[in-house]
Amino acid sequence: MRTLFERIREDHKSFLEGVTLSKFHEHGETVFLKKGQVITNTQDEIIIAINGGLSLTMDPELNITTRGSITTHSLLFFTMMPYTILGYANIYATKIPLYYYVEQDIAVVKISRQEFEENFLHKDAQTRTETFTMLSFSAAYMLDIINERTGAQGYDIVRSLIYRYNAVARETSINKHSLSSYIIKRSKLSRSYVFKILSELKIGGYISMLNGALLSINVELPMKF
Repeated sequence: MRTLFERIREDHKSFLEGVTLSKFHEHGETVFLKKGQVITNTQDEIIIAINGGLSLTMDPELNITTRGSITTHSLLFFTMMPYTILGYANIYATKIPLYYYVEQDIAVVKISRQEFEENFLHKDAQTRTETFTMLSFSAAYMLDIINERTGAQGYDIVRSLIYRYNAVARETSINKHSLSSYIIKRSKLSRSYVFKILSELKIGGYISMLNGALLSINVELPMKF
């Protein structure tokens, strides 16, 4: 069974194969950010995330505080899929204060609002259509994550995140992190609860793990636990 995230990702990858991605780099500046940095004050630029991991927050104090003062409840952690467009909400809906905390080293392309509008929104019909399609995929990823974290309970969240981990491990360095820490950071479920579910799934032969990392999903995970 393919999850909604996997279907969105497959459609996104297929779409990107027909897009000249170098144009984003030509009109912007590629920046490499280290874990712990914060992306703030994006009202005048669009951010194209190339890879890595970010936490999204609406915490109004984030731009003047350190990591230690950010509560876990203010963060929505997600692993970026290549060429996800961010920052547009800050530009076109300025009442929404969004900040991004770098959880994994990440590469982004920063494009000024003027460059973005001139070269991607108002240049020609094909470029405009491609840009809006990319924005739609970015929104779809966000909605899927929000639904996963808030629309489900307990085991349903763990089940979804196991499938998500398995999908992104093929394209990112996420498999350097243990499956349990991946789930706990994103779900805010207790360590004991997550460990119990993973242990039972391993015993039942549903998943194979090595040194905390997921090796494979052997059988479709049960709908109920």
